[in-house]
Amino acid sequence: MNYLGYAVLLPFPYGKFASVCKDPAGYEWYHLALQILDICSSLAMLSASLAIVIKLTARLLQFGHLNGEVNKQRQLG
Repeated sequence: MNYLGYAVLLPFPYGKFASVCKDPAGYEWYHLALQILDICSSLAMLSASLAIVIKLTARLLQFGHLNGEVNKQRQLG
């Protein structure tokens, strides 16, 4: 019976440690600010990666690497 749970008296005296059981002041606003910052940074990274993919795809299409025109020019030339 060397279980650690038996070392804590039950019921735990929450009344003696009331400040431990409460969230800090402004905690909700801090959490909301973190969530907004997370959403904004996620949208920024998503839009940047989509812009890079679109730019690279447009460049590949422009020079004919995706539709096979480069291979046709090599075979003809």
